[in-house]
Amino acid sequence: MQGFRGAHPYNSAGKHTVCVNGDLSVPASATNAILKLSSPTNQYNATEIFQELFQAGSTIAQRAQGGTRTVQGTYRINGNLCLPADPAKRSQVRTVQILTHGVGLEKSYWDIAPGYSHVDAAATAGYATFAYDRLGVGQSDHPDPIQQVQTFLEVEILHGLATLFRAKKIDGHGLTNIIGVGHSFGSILQVGANSKYPKDFDGVVLTAFTNTLSNLPYTVLANNPAIAALNQPSRFGQLPYGYLVHNDAIAIQEVYFRYPYFDSTIFQNQVDRKDTYTLGEVFTNGGVLTPATEYTGPLDVVTGVYDYSFCLGNCLYPDNQLVKVKPSLYPAVNNTKAEVYLVPDNGHYLNAHTSAGKLDGYDISSSQVPPQPWLPTNVSLVTLDALAEIPDSHVGKYDVIHIGLLVLVAGDDPLPLLRNVIRLLIRSLKKMVCNGGLVDVRAHQFSILDEIAHPWTHMHFLSVGELNKNVENSDGDAKEWWDLYTIAIDEARNGASTRMGMVVALRLPLPPSNHMFLLNLIRIRE
Repeated sequence: MQGFRGAHPYNSAGKHTVCVNGDLSVPASATNAILKLSSPTNQYNATEIFQELFQAGSTIAQRAQGGTRTVQGTYRINGNLCLPADPAKRSQVRTVQILTHGVGLEKSYWDIAPGYSHVDAAATAGYATFAYDRLGVGQSDHPDPIQQVQTFLEVEILHGLATLFRAKKIDGHGLTNIIGVGHSFGSILQVGANSKYPKDFDGVVLTAFTNTLSNLPYTVLANNPAIAALNQPSRFGQLPYGYLVHNDAIAIQEVYFRYPYFDSTIFQNQVDRKDTYTLGEVFTNGGVLTPATEYTGPLDVVTGVYDYSFCLGNCLYPDNQLVKVKPSLYPAVNNTKAEVYLVPDNGHYLNAHTSAGKLDGYDISSSQVPPQPWLPTNVSLVTLDALAEIPDSHVGKYDVIHIGLLVLVAGDDPLPLLRNVIRLLIRSLKKMVCNGGLVDVRAHQFSILDEIAHPWTHMHFLSVGELNKNVENSDGDAKEWWDLYTIAIDEARNGASTRMGMVVALRLPLPPSNHMFLLNLIRIRE
């Protein structure tokens, strides 16, 4: 693989990509701060540094500044380049996402497990990804943690990676467009790169981020920074004492995970994979967060509603904090190119929460279900008898439940079905009651008007567009599906339409996390 040393192939968690892992040599030169700090001598000393840094009236940050110096070199950066596994889709990829992880993480954050993989999701959508270990993390170089591993140098390394892709010195697949995707501290670095090098990136996605760092002291203290070499000597025993890690599982949950919206196995996975950060990063954290006044490309901001690091656990207080990012940090971006998404039921580690988009579908038979390889990585379709007892593993698992096309033959006893529906809704009903009580419940019936029936039908056809991209040029069952879809399109053009009469039951006023129960009845009109 072009550009990599020690390259070896592998597949992502969900097997939707072909990847190569290896080292890149990235030249970088930065104006770093001279920090008048000594490496901690022991954990007591390290803890005292943070106590003093965040105490009332502290001046340690000012006293630590000793001017600037140029730091330069060629740094070993380890990364994973992944492209869609499907050869036809891979041949058409022109855009790569450069993924920059946050503090305490390493590159595997972007590819945690099947169903928890940004890498798989990006490949399904037709993107290549390059996830790398930041300087001082994982398999990348670990230089001086105070004088070298600072935000200024890390911005230059991100710029260096973009430059290598622009110059086509990595991979040889003709990747011509670059999207910068950051998580948390990685988003801070992304803003810094956009500010200094506005032409490096064609698009930007900032996750687990808002426009202010004022809440970060609470995060750092809650993490209980521990000297990495003492906390996990088997992994980090060779590192200087200026390298730190989050102390334990409780410190990680406190800041990054919101219960009950995560799986305990995934949580433990992230605890086991915790990685290093440095005193140099802590003391230069805000040095690169300056407005990107000349960047004019697309901008997306995606953050969990319960993000603690940037919102102290409530990104809606006193209003939506994400909408402030564009005017304060990206003033030149046109409003039509900027979007924000506040992810419900999610904390700071977006990719590790269950609400990062997991959909399970159930039917009495799988005979008309598309094969799993056709589906997005976060979707699974399996069989379930709605009249049989619902497995305990399904009860309390889902936040949103959509039940449609239930058919009972005359004379059947509906009670088993109704009991199962109620069991499935237990979690949502409990949340409704806990959010101020069940004040008012109403049922509303909606019918699709004749004048919007055809637009409604075309909207549903568009919703399977992603699936059709996967099957259009395939054989066998895939061709049969495509032919059926083409016939349905032709019938719609000749006047056929679908109607969904919806019955929606909801509590009023709505709780902060809106949960709805929809029963869809479909009829066809010619």
